[in-house]
Amino acid sequence: MSVGSARHESGHEPAFLAAKLGVFRSPDEFVDLACNLQHPFDNSSGVSDDLKRNLFFLLTAGPAAVQDKRDQVLGHYRRRKQELESHELSIHEALQPHRERVVAGKSFLLFDEMCKDAGVVDHGLLDLMVSGAPLIGESGVSNLFELEDNLPAMSPAQLMKSSRWSRRMLAGRCSNSQTDEVGRAVWQVTMDEVSKGWLEGPLSEAQVTSRLGPLFVASPRFGLVQSDKIRPIDDMSVSLVNSAFAARYKLDLDGVDSISVLCRTAVEAVQADRQVVLELEDGSQLRGVLHESLSVSQARSLHGRTLDLEAAYKQMLVRASSLWTSVLLVPDGRGGKGYFISQVLPFGASASVFAFNRVARAIHCIGVRLFGLMWLNYYDDFPQVDLCCAADAAMVTAEGLLDLLGWKFSQKESKRAPMATKFSALGVDFDLSSSAEGMVLVANKPSKVQQIVSLLNDILETGHFPPTVATSLRGRLQFAESQTFGRAVALHMRSCQQRATGAMGGAELDQSMREELLWAKNFVQLSPPRVLKTHIRQNRVLIFTDAALEDDDQNAGVGMVAFVWRSGQLKHRFFFAESVPADVLRDLQVKTPKVIAALELLAAVMAVELLQEWMTNSRTFIFIDNEAARANLISMYSPVKVQAKLLQRLHDIMMHGSMFVWTCRVPSVSNVADAPSRQEFKQLLCTGFVRLTPSWHR
Repeated sequence: MSVGSARHESGHEPAFLAAKLGVFRSPDEFVDLACNLQHPFDNSSGVSDDLKRNLFFLLTAGPAAVQDKRDQVLGHYRRRKQELESHELSIHEALQPHRERVVAGKSFLLFDEMCKDAGVVDHGLLDLMVSGAPLIGESGVSNLFELEDNLPAMSPAQLMKSSRWSRRMLAGRCSNSQTDEVGRAVWQVTMDEVSKGWLEGPLSEAQVTSRLGPLFVASPRFGLVQSDKIRPIDDMSVSLVNSAFAARYKLDLDGVDSISVLCRTAVEAVQADRQVVLELEDGSQLRGVLHESLSVSQARSLHGRTLDLEAAYKQMLVRASSLWTSVLLVPDGRGGKGYFISQVLPFGASASVFAFNRVARAIHCIGVRLFGLMWLNYYDDFPQVDLCCAADAAMVTAEGLLDLLGWKFSQKESKRAPMATKFSALGVDFDLSSSAEGMVLVANKPSKVQQIVSLLNDILETGHFPPTVATSLRGRLQFAESQTFGRAVALHMRSCQQRATGAMGGAELDQSMREELLWAKNFVQLSPPRVLKTHIRQNRVLIFTDAALEDDDQNAGVGMVAFVWRSGQLKHRFFFAESVPADVLRDLQVKTPKVIAALELLAAVMAVELLQEWMTNSRTFIFIDNEAARANLISMYSPVKVQAKLLQRLHDIMMHGSMFVWTCRVPSVSNVADAPSRQEFKQLLCTGFVRLTPSWHR
């Protein structure tokens, strides 16, 4: 912080003085303040105020009143759609027939009116829907996303100048591409898209030139093999189209954690005494009484589903002025190739991502603010949550809204599932069957687990493990472990990580990699789901740990002080104060005598091991004053073998106990565990703390 300035000795340039300011807290003062912290897992800031108001109205006015309001809004906009019909028709008739085919049924003016009614400030949204999205240049802005100041890396003129070179380069690649099943499948999908009016082609280079001019840009299309299909990807990075685009806003999408927090917030809003309490972003509260038609159990019983838009990017046009950048070069899998002009958003263009999400977020906002829906949005998925007793009606309302706007959603039985206690969203299974008892389970879909296991089996059987496969496996495992309480992939798969990053070359399997892959197979099959427990914020555990390394690194000690609350009352106070046995210290000092970070980590792991029974149904804070050890605890990773082993032990305890642990910093001078780490604990015994004794040789 700059606190003042003075003139330099030369008398010319000012010299700025800076100081870091802090407020000193004694150990007791720090503990008192820490006792009042809100655990981040109890924070509902991930749920918007609009959603909280919808939830509050549902709980206090009752499902019948909510549905009456939704029906009235639907009726109003159905009438408005009829009144706007002739104007809508004029817009559609002004479009070229092959482009109108893509957006047939879209209610442009009704969408624009709904956006205004919902408070969506996006002046270019209607033009985006009617005229299409430009693939280059700067995007527009929306009040639904945080603004960013970005500029394209290339100008349109520079992109044009590179077009002939990039086309020659791609043509060379295409002529050398293999004739394989994937290539033929991509060609078939491409021809299907032609039949739907999404693409024009196949065309020769001369035909495209006559249509778009000699400086058109072509992007290669390739096939990404997925579990149930081959997805065509339009690589607009290699053609530099993406380099000529910049978004003026930052995407903030509702992922798995957003769904989890919404479910937890909905359950925790209802108190046992029928009070309904929800805290808004500004700290104010919505308070009311649960509607008489609902019991506490009914108000906590949730259903969910995911509404999936059908071929979402293909429901939006590319702007006519950008068609010269939307050309795709597609090999036919038999040695030939063809050019195609994409009239719809290409799957692989940066502009497609931002343009589509701009519209999708507006639809989400309309659903929340005008129709009282409790839904979220992640690209083309709209996860939806409601009370069991109101779920079917909420599903009808959501689909009714999309029908009004002309947005097609999936009718497949596998995707258009009804509202239920168990539903899938974003590759994850949510189990709400115990929500009335205060539990929500989040687990990997069995199909995702099986895909990973199949990939692991293939690698183990063939012994072939190139960096590309290692990178793919790493991504799948990281996603899988994020749906459990485990963060062990980086700890247990060091060799595989090196292969994925290129630090270790080759494609063969060595013994260490084989062992790591076998561990991964066991991990994904046996890892328990995340158990999100509600109404336990009054059960808290505060753990302070510290370590000391003294006498020229010859003697070490570890200490802990812990406080356990139950139902908001301080029930237990524990500590340990241990000298580190000589043989343990020698093991830690194999590489270097300076092992204070390892000792600090050891103290934290010992504390969790001793207090795991109390931590299982609690919110836990661990306070530590060593930055290296704190970083290890947060990332659950260390390149140092002995510390990695400690973290592996910690991971096993936390995963099987479904523990919610948050690691914090405490200044050394404020750390109440400093004294016991130096074997000074008489004061703790005198004030009623119970001494715990860890085992050193487990």
